[in-house]
Amino acid sequence: MDVFIEPVLPKPELLIVGHGRIAETLAAAGAEVAIVDMDLEGAKPVAEALQKRGAGAIAVQADVADQHSG
Repeated sequence: MDVFIEPVLPKPELLIVGHGRIAETLAAAGAEVAIVDMDLEGAKPVAEALQKRGAGAIAVQADVADQHSG
């Protein structure tokens, strides 16, 4: 899959909900990503794998359906 991120920001920063291949693709394209999951232990391995590849990635525990979460 080819991904193009318009360089609106010096370095795109994205919030990824429902992480997986899209996070990998966007990080490979140069975006910094936050892997958000209600289960922090589920988000950590994804963020760590991206970091090992040199991507800017963090794991965040939050319920995106709850405005008071995270």
